Amino acid sequence: MKTLLVLLKVVLFLWLLIRVAESKDIMEVLETDNDRFSMLVQAINFAGIEDTLRKGSYTIFAPTNAAFSNLSKDVVDELFSNATKMKSLLSSHIVDGIFYLSDLMKLEELMTIDGVVINIKDLGSSNMVGNSTITQTDMKADNGVIHTIASVLQTTE
Repeated sequence: MKTLLVLLKVVLFLWLLIRVAESKDIMEVLETDNDRFSMLVQAINFAGIEDTLRKGSYTIFAPTNAAFSNLSKDVVDELFSNATKMKSLLSSHIVDGIFYLSDLMKLEELMTIDGVVINIKDLGSSNMVGNSTITQTDMKADNGVIHTIASVLQTTE
């Protein structure tokens, strides 16, 4: 019996070590997927909101590199020359709290951390947030969830 208890403790300890080693916050998940999110990570760092995405509980609608490349060069240049505008744009992609796809489908809209209301639509074969199609859902992070989107969300000032 003692041998079994010792074995169970060792297994539990090893499992916890592996789990801690695999823990990643939202920023770490995005940084790990450089092929899809390098522009987003660069934008987050430029805007100075990386610490926000390392703490707290958030849902982020994450535009891919392809989504950023669909913006005009002038828009991208303007965003990367004005941290305040970049922060405002990115904040409209972040929601306080964790909302998996099943949660989103029960809602018609969400308020982002900067007070922008974004619409949620279930189109049957696809789902939309604002003006963008959600292309991958429920990417888990220790402090939230990431949903990949096909285009940068457009907001009005």
